[in-house]
Amino acid sequence: MATINTDIAKKIDIIARENNSTLINIDIKDKDGNAFDLTGYTVDFVIYNDDDGVLLYLTNSTGAFYGGAIAGFAGITRTDGQLQLDDSGKLIINIESNEISKLNPGNYKHRLVLKKGVGIGFLAQITEKTWMYGKFKLNKD
Repeated sequence: MATINTDIAKKIDIIARENNSTLINIDIKDKDGNAFDLTGYTVDFVIYNDDDGVLLYLTNSTGAFYGGAIAGFAGITRTDGQLQLDDSGKLIINIESNEISKLNPGNYKHRLVLKKGVGIGFLAQITEKTWMYGKFKLNKD
């Protein structure tokens, strides 16, 4: 029996410290090891609880929603701080201390999702892929 695996997501666990800013540098590559072109993509980084309730939502888009939650701030940028991603495959997730302070020390889950497409509502044609997921542990300060 043949198997087709379309799951490209990588499991990566993250440990951060309460009340501290956290920078996560990500370098996304394609299957050949070349920089993945992020031009036109919206990137969402979500921290959620065991009930899949969104606790913290960061994005490179302004005024965005994820699972009913409004983005706290635009916390995903290129390495030069710009919101519009490019063909370098590089991005930074910046969780500022005032955002991470909304979480109590403990164990959570996270997900990094890339979206590209056009349209609104049922007419939308959007490709959505989870690139990274795993545990998010917040240590006591």
